[in-house]
Amino acid sequence: MMKNSLLITLLALCINSANAELWVITHQQSNVSTLTPQQVSDVYLGRLLGNNTPLQPIEINSDELRRRFYFALTGKPLVKIDAYWARLQFAGQQKPPRRLADPASVIKSISLNPDQIGFIEANTLPSNSGVKVVLKLE
Repeated sequence: MMKNSLLITLLALCINSANAELWVITHQQSNVSTLTPQQVSDVYLGRLLGNNTPLQPIEINSDELRRRFYFALTGKPLVKIDAYWARLQFAGQQKPPRRLADPASVIKSISLNPDQIGFIEANTLPSNSGVKVVLKLE
């Protein structure tokens, strides 16, 4: 009986985590207050934002989070996004977003650099983190 309730609790946590909203974040003092999915897509695909202010995108080194993020933005699978970046790198045009180990590293890096943008799961953002949410993705 105890094993079953523990299993159900763990399963519920996994489901909640898998469905957690993704938030796009920037430095708290950034001039950017909100972004559209198209603007975030442009930034993460190596294009400049409409006002020609480049934001430096960073990612969490998690294929699952990257898959969810890019699919929410572009509707394309991660394998196509990785192939896109491989082509750009091979041509010497651009480098893909820098990857950091975990959400805490992304939050810390962005809180120290107003030119960075990143994404995290909503449930990983602590209060008083030095960052702000500029887009919410489901």
